[in-house]
Amino acid sequence: MSSWLARTAPRLTFAWRGTWPPGTVESWRRLYDHELVVVQAGEMELTIDDQRLHCPAGTFIIIPPDRPHRTLVTGTVPVVRACLHFDWTCAEDLAPTPLCT
Repeated sequence: MSSWLARTAPRLTFAWRGTWPPGTVESWRRLYDHELVVVQAGEMELTIDDQRLHCPAGTFIIIPPDRPHRTLVTGTVPVVRACLHFDWTCAEDLAPTPLCT
């Protein structure tokens, strides 16, 4: 096993799931955590730095920390997505993970 993998113990720091209507734009933002985005329905465009990614239902993407990104709902039906914020390495003394629905 590689030394990196032996040190890896991802810890969930925040989780939420939501629905956005067609045409919704989320403005540019940066996060301190990694973010796993799971597109469950609809389609959207995710821009990370200057790279645009088409994300139909079934797409999984990990956004690294401190990377500017934004989303645009591009289809004709609402987008349903779940986002999981996490650290690759676990800190033992952190508070319980908040869960938003």
